Amino acid sequence: MPSVFISYRRDDSQSEALLLKDALVRRLGAGAVFLDTSNIAPGAVWPTQLRRELAKSDVVLAVIGPDWFIVHDDAGRRRIDDEEDWVRQELAGGLASGKTVIPVCVCGTKMAPKRYFPLPLQPLADRQAFEIRMAYWDQDVKALLDLLAPEERPETAPAGSQPAAPLVDPSRPQLVNPYKLFYFRSNLKLSFTALEAQTGIPRTELRDLERTPSGRNVLEISRFRSCSQATIARLEAALGCPGRLTAGKDDDFLTQYMDFYRLYGGGGRKRPRDARGPMATRTS
Repeated sequence: MPSVFISYRRDDSQSEALLLKDALVRRLGAGAVFLDTSNIAPGAVWPTQLRRELAKSDVVLAVIGPDWFIVHDDAGRRRIDDEEDWVRQELAGGLASGKTVIPVCVCGTKMAPKRYFPLPLQPLADRQAFEIRMAYWDQDVKALLDLLAPEERPETAPAGSQPAAPLVDPSRPQLVNPYKLFYFRSNLKLSFTALEAQTGIPRTELRDLERTPSGRNVLEISRFRSCSQATIARLEAALGCPGRLTAGKDDDFLTQYMDFYRLYGGGGRKRPRDARGPMATRTS
């Protein structure tokens, strides 16, 4: 199995990188996937660990969203033009060492011509990009996983054997996390009307699923709303968050957006441009 390093820019594609990491971990295992927010322990010297993880990886995935080229610093200079920019250093290091570097374009982003890249990253423009479409997230991510690590085909069942029972009954009531529904819908800037059009789920039901009681404990499963697994599947497909809405206390991703909801989930506060996750420890 290959070892994968995920490079991304927090002001551009943090949510997509987290979702991609979860899918990779399910296929490759946690030890084969590196994402800085998940794999660097508090107190670790993160520049040293980033370089170490990059050096031992086989594949570098460069997650590129709509703002990847244009995110700038306080002086108005593009971050990608700064030699100390960590995204630039990660990708330049991967290219220089001959690793497989795959541009992964998300949210409708297209690869820019070579002239838009700083000189050390211009070889990236020649690499065949892989597009993950939000409307077909599951399908496209599976195609990427099959490219990186094809699944072994299960052995043919003996004649006369009974098929295994499904793990989840689509008609059985399941719990959907209302805080997660708010988070993913907010990230995509989808209104209830737009989500209703995509899923066929009435707005009144969507509002009820997202309605939360007083208090901000997003890990308390008693606050989750009940609906069918089929409804959850439609929501996850529309929001590009496969397998995310029903996760409970053991879900690490919940803790990463707990502060997001506490700060911007109530009181009508305006959501700042960088409120897409926890406070960053690096600026790129």
